Amino acid sequence: MRFSHVAIAASVAATAILVATTTAQVSPSPSPMAAPSPSPIAAPSPAAMPSPAPAPVMPSPAVSPPSPVPTTTPGSTMPANMTMPANMTMPANMTMPANMTMPANMTMPMPKNTTMPGGNTTVPSGLGTGTVMILNYALTLEHLEATFYKQGLAKFGEDAFDSVGYDTTIRARFVHISEHEAAHVQILQTVIKAMGGTPVPACQYKFPMNNLATFISVARALEMTGVSAYLGAASSLNGNILTAAATITTIEARHSSFLNEVLGMTGAPYAFDTPLTAREVVTIAINFIKKCPFNLGVVPFTQLAVGMPTTTSSNIMTLSWPKMKKTNLNLFCQVLFGANVAVSAVDKCTIPAQATGYAYVVVTNTKTPITLADDAKIVAGPALVFRGDH
Repeated sequence: MRFSHVAIAASVAATAILVATTTAQVSPSPSPMAAPSPSPIAAPSPAAMPSPAPAPVMPSPAVSPPSPVPTTTPGSTMPANMTMPANMTMPANMTMPANMTMPANMTMPMPKNTTMPGGNTTVPSGLGTGTVMILNYALTLEHLEATFYKQGLAKFGEDAFDSVGYDTTIRARFVHISEHEAAHVQILQTVIKAMGGTPVPACQYKFPMNNLATFISVARALEMTGVSAYLGAASSLNGNILTAAATITTIEARHSSFLNEVLGMTGAPYAFDTPLTAREVVTIAINFIKKCPFNLGVVPFTQLAVGMPTTTSSNIMTLSWPKMKKTNLNLFCQVLFGANVAVSAVDKCTIPAQATGYAYVVVTNTKTPITLADDAKIVAGPALVFRGDH
């Protein structure tokens, strides 16, 4: 298992990790997210999407993948002090509740030269330090999501949803999600200012929106990646900030579940979700960012393109990435789904039968399952795919 229960309960940090970009134009390698077929809401091509810090690990139900695919699921215990206040609510006027005040002298256990969870991803101090830095990462992701829904809903009105068989309640749910993301932006800005920091502005984005099917599939990918990003950074937070982050994380997970069901999938395919490190998340997010007026200093991994099995009788995926060698016998394919990691040879990259929903696919130079503590063995990816996509 790649994560801690603390990470499941809440994790604001990583979300923003979704954003490593520079002030210069970003020209990522071939996007791991293939545009879906124009057919109305048909499950689109695999969304290639891609993660942050280790924490205690919670045991998860054992998963036995197909014989050619070994899985690893380590476990541990949940911290005794992990509780959620019963009266935790977020007021409509976006002011922090009385029990979530941010004292001016509040300090968090992150030194000035802190590094974001995951390998050697060093974060510059320009975003602030400690908790403010992590909240700015979260804000970067929320800016991305809020802008995405605003642009998408401006393009696809009720007629667009009606033309492919959706009733008015479906678009209304998207409007509701858009309002949530805008509220997340506002509250993060408020908290960052209250802590003496400067909130980062939005970036310039490039969202594929050729048709409604593409819009919905990208929404699904962004929400899932956001959940994984928050989870991966949970261990870098503490106290009131961790609790506040949890109130956002759970909402992002509900968005993800809704979008899964809109596209004909199980809302919550696994008992646990998958946390990602900063670089893993950025590798996915970079595909939607043109440029930012600030530099997060996180370098994405090489982009990975994944072709899903073309027949129901096959579970072998095809992989490609820049500078790929035809005879890479010492490379491995790792598939992260839920709390599990399945490892196979890179030329026989196998998606386990138990991976019934999303899966993150990475190429590594080791067959040892990668962890949040060390992503240095990644050669390419992650790419985010969904079972049932072609």
